[in-house]
Amino acid sequence: VVSDGDGLKLTHEFSHEFWVKLSASDASMGFLMIRNLPSTVSGAHVGYWGADTPAYAGKLGFVAEANGTGSWDMILNSSTIVTLGTWYHVVGTYSASGGYAALYVNGASEASVSFTPTSTPLYFEAGSTARIGLADSTNNWRFQGDMSRARVYDRALTATEAQDLYRSSAARHGITAPDPTGTLPSPSDALLHLDG
Repeated sequence: VVSDGDGLKLTHEFSHEFWVKLSASDASMGFLMIRNLPSTVSGAHVGYWGADTPAYAGKLGFVAEANGTGSWDMILNSSTIVTLGTWYHVVGTYSASGGYAALYVNGASEASVSFTPTSTPLYFEAGSTARIGLADSTNNWRFQGDMSRARVYDRALTATEAQDLYRSSAARHGITAPDPTGTLPSPSDALLHLDG
């Protein structure tokens, strides 16, 4: 596990992986992982949309801000509507070399898009902080529930890897799934790994 710093300011290739179970939802977005200043959008984030965003409410999202304007340049949303009290495996990946971003839920690709940032590979403001489970030091946009895994990789996981990571850990979350088909990334492959 590494502390917050330049090592987590991943701009070219990265993946965020989580196992989460919501117990309640904020009206706004509950962030699983975010990097930003307290009042400014920045970088790439994975989270859960609340009722304040009716078009996306109840869905998981993977969003990014790339040009320093403080607005989302890329938004991916799951087709899955989250049920409170149910475990979900979530992976958001971004590849600058491939020019795409993708969102996987329970091992399945639920959204993807061609994405080439307009300025820097992905924008991170000076002084920004990576946080898990909330957006800022005042407890805004907090994730409410259980999280049994949080990992950050410095590459884009493949669709097969996202599927196999889900399959390999589904049983411990009370879910029956087929066996993995390939070689799994290990926790030591991740820049940050918090496994409960």
